[in-house]
Amino acid sequence: MIVTIDTGGTKTLVTSFADNGHMGKPLKFPTPKEPKAYVAELKRVVREHYSDKKVDVIVIALPGIIKNGTAVWCQNLGWADFHASRLLRDLLPGVPVLIENAANLAGLAETRLLRTIPNCSLYVTVSTGIGTGVCTNGYIDPGMR
Repeated sequence: MIVTIDTGGTKTLVTSFADNGHMGKPLKFPTPKEPKAYVAELKRVVREHYSDKKVDVIVIALPGIIKNGTAVWCQNLGWADFHASRLLRDLLPGVPVLIENAANLAGLAETRLLRTIPNCSLYVTVSTGIGTGVCTNGYIDPGMR
């Protein structure tokens, strides 16, 4: 099972996907404005709903510039130098946590759903903010990291 977390400027969505692709019940909470409150709420939700399940990986999408698991800058949240991978690595004991830019992950998902994967694809998201994700040959373009 994969647990996915989509952190937006106003709300955070948490859900899971079974090995067969079946999506679990989505959970939602307002995205806290302070990183410490975000970490606390995310830990509470994930542990409450998934601590008794076999989770293979947790994937967290953040809306901003992400470098090596750190949110360098999340404009809509006002977060700078949020060391997400360090603060969230123990969401569930022994379960790896991957952190990536939200638009990159959305673009990757859309690209992978195509019948033929293009050499290059661009994904634009318009929500609380505007973001772009670029994929090359079906993978997040390294230049976007």
